[in-house]
Amino acid sequence: MDDARSIPPLPDELQSLKSLVLTLQRERDELQRERDELQVAKLRIEVELLRLKKLYYGPRADRLHQLGDVNQLLLQFPQDLEARPVNPADLPGDAPETEMKTVRRVRRGRRNLAAFDHLPATRRIPVCLARRCLRVR
Repeated sequence: MDDARSIPPLPDELQSLKSLVLTLQRERDELQRERDELQVAKLRIEVELLRLKKLYYGPRADRLHQLGDVNQLLLQFPQDLEARPVNPADLPGDAPETEMKTVRRVRRGRRNLAAFDHLPATRRIPVCLARRCLRVR
């Protein structure tokens, strides 16, 4: 009942009612237009966010897109290098000598066929074949 009392009384004149209805329609259309504009702006922001995510997290995200990016990295590298602490083991005179182990590399692939020339070769003739040769002669 409180809702019915809070509504202001409507005018009895037809012209006043028409103007009130037109005013409400304009307000509704304006609110609809604002809501549509906000929806379009929201979609544009979402598309931009997806594009930036693809650029940042995509398969080629580590690529530098402009020459200025490369130059900036080259300028920052010496500063970053100087800021790092020095490991005493990296210094040339103070590092303890460690034995270098030889690493045996296993070759894969085809064997060298030229090396077969140096292998000793023995020729075996079956006994039965040797006898036939003697009989034929």
